[in-house]
Amino acid sequence: MPLVRPCAAALAASAFLLAATATFAADPLPPLRIALPDRPAPDARAETLGGVLEAITVHDARHGTSIRYFSLREASGERVALRWLGADDAVPGATVQVEGRRSANTLFVERSSTLRKPADGFRDAPPANARRYSGTLEILHVDDFESGRCEMHYVLRNAQGAHLRLEMPVVPDVLEQGMALAVDGVATPDGLAVEPAVITIERAADGHLQADAAPADVTGTTKVLVILVKYADTATEPYTREQVTDTVFAGAASVASYFREASHGKHTLTGTVTPWFRASFNRPGSCDYSRVSSEAMTLARNAGYVPADYHKYVYVFPSLPGCGWSGLGGGSSAWINQSASTLVIGHELGHTFGLGHAASLRCSDAGAPATADGTCTRSEYGDGYDIMGNARPAHLNAAHKARLGYLSSAAIKVHKGGTATYTLSPTESAGGATYAVKVPATSKRTYWLEWRQPVGFDATLGTGVTGGALVHTAQPSEWYCDTCLVDMTPSTTSFGDAALQVGQTFRDAGGTTLAVLSRTATQLAVSVTTAARPTYADVPATHVGYASIETLAWHGIALECGTNPLRYCPDQPITRAEMAAFVERAKRGPDFAFTATGTRFADVPATHWAAKYIEQLYTDGITSGCATNPLRFCPDAPVTRAQMAPFLLKGRYSATFNPGTASGSVFGDVPRSHLMAAWIERLYSYQVTLGCVANPRAYCPESPVTRAQMAIFIAKAFSLTAPPL
Repeated sequence: MPLVRPCAAALAASAFLLAATATFAADPLPPLRIALPDRPAPDARAETLGGVLEAITVHDARHGTSIRYFSLREASGERVALRWLGADDAVPGATVQVEGRRSANTLFVERSSTLRKPADGFRDAPPANARRYSGTLEILHVDDFESGRCEMHYVLRNAQGAHLRLEMPVVPDVLEQGMALAVDGVATPDGLAVEPAVITIERAADGHLQADAAPADVTGTTKVLVILVKYADTATEPYTREQVTDTVFAGAASVASYFREASHGKHTLTGTVTPWFRASFNRPGSCDYSRVSSEAMTLARNAGYVPADYHKYVYVFPSLPGCGWSGLGGGSSAWINQSASTLVIGHELGHTFGLGHAASLRCSDAGAPATADGTCTRSEYGDGYDIMGNARPAHLNAAHKARLGYLSSAAIKVHKGGTATYTLSPTESAGGATYAVKVPATSKRTYWLEWRQPVGFDATLGTGVTGGALVHTAQPSEWYCDTCLVDMTPSTTSFGDAALQVGQTFRDAGGTTLAVLSRTATQLAVSVTTAARPTYADVPATHVGYASIETLAWHGIALECGTNPLRYCPDQPITRAEMAAFVERAKRGPDFAFTATGTRFADVPATHWAAKYIEQLYTDGITSGCATNPLRFCPDAPVTRAQMAPFLLKGRYSATFNPGTASGSVFGDVPRSHLMAAWIERLYSYQVTLGCVANPRAYCPESPVTRAQMAIFIAKAFSLTAPPL
């Protein structure tokens, strides 16, 4: 049974750095990264599963590191991704029982036990019939517009432009779009995918996604090659070449016109539409889109087209009934399944630029319709006023435009707290002073306010949308929205009146208030209020750890050292007990239900304030204690900077993290012979630390970690989003 990976799960974590490698960005942006799976909802049902553990091992040749990612194969053959698996039970081939709560296809393990060790003859290595496949990783959205469903494909694109899908029950979050990978695995029975056993990262993303294309032109032009390909048994072509040219490049309502208007002229599309090429095979009975695009690319090359002259490729072909989707896009390419409209082609090209979907949010509280509190449900394509939905080629919302660099940072106001008034210009019109207000309401909720007018591609928008402020939530979002339209009139079933109108006020349960004050022909005045955050009396804004300490407090991870006034004690050494609490709260969230037994460590009774964190740290394989016979933890002992390195990396990635071999050349005071040298060097490789002294570079391995330094380490290691400061 093929694995279906819904888009919501794949695009849904704060560590997922949603950024485009698109050709029009003024500065290179970070590559797309795989999402960490969502934590289960607090009311998620507890489950008990049993089966055989399987693993994908990821080697990073750049640093010599490796990490294992586990899944459970049940007796039915269904595979479930696992997170938080206990270190003692993380043995490939073992039969285990796991208890936990599920989020999509990932079970977050709360308890585990080994029922049977690996069978005799089990070989913890790629199967004997495994092959090696090489290429560049691309992340594709599979868009079924009619049913409103989306799933993700992870594919290798080789130098010839062929795509091979990676069938992975658990998707390693260390992977990034554009990475050069070598995959050792076995082809699926249908030959359309490969199941990886080992993935080797050979090279980082190099700034553009094509394996055989020239570097992207950052002056504002994306060059697109549209290849028309039909099957050997195709009787009638669904479009003429001229029709497709008009849809993509030439017409007033073309994809090129759309992006030019949406970007205020900053982004243009140019390119070529080929004649119809005839493939050497009849229409496939399966959804073999890779075969179609590979044939199309070969035929285009043979006809004299040079793929390296283009940044993106669009494959247009007669219907493939086995696919069941309108379009598919991401990385370097878009596939159009006989749906060659401005909406579908523009939407799929949006995915190649790094955008996710424009969804909508519908909520209810105690059974009554609500705006953004209570129980909320996302609709994957529910925002009908953004081309990344599925209704019309309307302008991108402000959060999407900001991500692509269409809006300058000066035109986006970030609300930093208290009450402030902002004056918005219509996002469709060039030359505006302020196009959006970004409101970080909590660490898991961010609102974006914008004003839209019925202009150009937005001409069909009604007054229920244009008469006031449209409100979206975007990452970070507790609903895991790339962007979600929030309905400011939840009492109706339509989003046609979604805007917050003049004179209306919205308040959420967390204390954020949005109000539309007035409107003229060219401006919309809005007021924003957010609740004041608690501040630490002993952490001034000038303190080196201020931003990181505020970040930990924003996420509910920080541990105070005193109240009245609230204090953090930034310069005090951190104890091993405090370290355990910081790491586990960052790893599992501050609300995770830890349970202490008091039987793990002789010096940590169940009544110890940090017992639950310390025992979980042991279960997770992050610590083995400070002494044995009896096993002790030394909860009040300080933690050195050397000791902190493995705690951080195991906490962030898992006990299976292997730091590789140290070079001894990174820090002058950390020779290769140092016990923690490899761990310390990996902290530097992963940009968690630059050391304690810059010139000559030093790490100070035996110095104690202060509470401020702990905040800096945690914020960087776990990629925590900072609050507005």
